[in-house]
Amino acid sequence: MPEKVLPYEAAGLHFMMRLTPPHKDTGRPPLLLFLHGAGERGPADGTELWKVDVYGPWKGPGSDKFIVAAPQCPTGRVWPALTDQIRELTQHICDKYSADRSRVYITGLSLGAFGAWATVSDHPDVFAAIAPICGGFTRKLPPTTSMQAVTSRAKCKVDPNAVRPLRKIPAWMFHGKQDKTVDCNGSTSMFEALGGKERGEDHLRLTIYPESGHNCWTMSYRNPELYTWLLKHKLEGVHSKGTDKKRKKIPRRILEVLGKCPKGEVVQEPPPKDFQYRAEDFLRDAGNVRRILERAHPAMEFYDPPPKRQRMSLNSLLEEVR
Repeated sequence: MPEKVLPYEAAGLHFMMRLTPPHKDTGRPPLLLFLHGAGERGPADGTELWKVDVYGPWKGPGSDKFIVAAPQCPTGRVWPALTDQIRELTQHICDKYSADRSRVYITGLSLGAFGAWATVSDHPDVFAAIAPICGGFTRKLPPTTSMQAVTSRAKCKVDPNAVRPLRKIPAWMFHGKQDKTVDCNGSTSMFEALGGKERGEDHLRLTIYPESGHNCWTMSYRNPELYTWLLKHKLEGVHSKGTDKKRKKIPRRILEVLGKCPKGEVVQEPPPKDFQYRAEDFLRDAGNVRRILERAHPAMEFYDPPPKRQRMSLNSLLEEVR
């Protein structure tokens, strides 16, 4: 069962989050980042953070499989101007709460949908799929951008060339045909710019509610197929812990240095899934071996705790090398 929705703060943003047990396949739960609409913005001190719990995927059938996190946009600001903070928050959650980096998804309603597109456009290699509701496309915008300036973009035709880099990201858009707040063109134009029906529903989908106005998010988040569809997508080449699947050989001169350790050996490959250790993490602890490693290979990996074939833990290895 998922845990309670609780308040947190990171990356200069207050946010609500509901944790969930590890995923049965990856061992790390996927992360669903939710960006609320304009009406749920609040003071920068987080005193109205409760607003972000009113709408969204919290009660969606299937959302319990995800860590669900919802930051609050400060009053007077707009999500498309906060893409870097959103990216930093995503990184924080993956690091501290062990979310699966290969299964990070973003969704948003109204202003949040514009923010989701802006964030994915600014950081295309972070998210495995996007589900924007009653919004439209925009890139990252200046801090002083007004709400009206954001929503007016929904009436503009999206240039296919401008969004070509986003074609690789699976998207499922939702919009009410009778929406008077954010023009339905915001979703239909983006759908066509990304390739339309020819792309296939596994990769690109658009759901239009003929009788719905602006609030089409309630029925969208209640659709269990949304959460099943999201989980079909995974970032290729990204390990659940955030390292690249492709192994890089450790340079010979580094092996010679480490090979002087009489108590053990360095395991190169195949990489055991649960013991990946990034080079940058190693460098933080390596003391005077830093200059040697920095001249070597930046993608070098070590393992801790040691797999069976390795007779020395990382800490022991460092003590010998120092």
